[in-house]
Amino acid sequence: MKVVSTSHQLDKVLAQAAIAKLVHLQLLPTDRVINIAGGHGDFAIALSAHSSLVEIVDHSEDELHEASDNAARHSRNNIAYVHGDWQQIPLRPADMIFVGPLLSLRDADLPFLYSLAKQSLVLVTAVGGTPHAYHGIHPELADSYKKHLTAAKLNWDSDIIHTGEADYEMIWVRKPDTDVATEQ
Repeated sequence: MKVVSTSHQLDKVLAQAAIAKLVHLQLLPTDRVINIAGGHGDFAIALSAHSSLVEIVDHSEDELHEASDNAARHSRNNIAYVHGDWQQIPLRPADMIFVGPLLSLRDADLPFLYSLAKQSLVLVTAVGGTPHAYHGIHPELADSYKKHLTAAKLNWDSDIIHTGEADYEMIWVRKPDTDVATEQ
């Protein structure tokens, strides 16, 4: 079985593609974003170009220090860093809750994350038959999330992001009062 490991370069490509799609969907720009398990900050840097404030929440102090250095290299000063387990620390609602590839995220976590989102919840996860070693993501998680969102009767959609090394699925859930007319 082939295992795909991710790198900063892959994360940058994935982040750029995801953010471009969110702009196209008119989910960005927005005021405040919480980036759950933001790691070394590639998603936060891309989000910060379209947000007043991005808060990275991560359990690893080392990752947050790396994210801070990464943001400084990109001259981003609208990123805040929160150390802790997102399931254990108090989080305030934000316009967008953005969750990149995260092994520990389960469909049972989605109602809590949705409750924090004022406008949208965005999930990025692996798809296809290839386990992703760095993120530890299993492709069946995307299907599990979608089944849960459907059962909860939430307005969700998704798209595949091809990075050249691996495929990811971005799932977004719009709050009912933030629907934007679909482009023809």
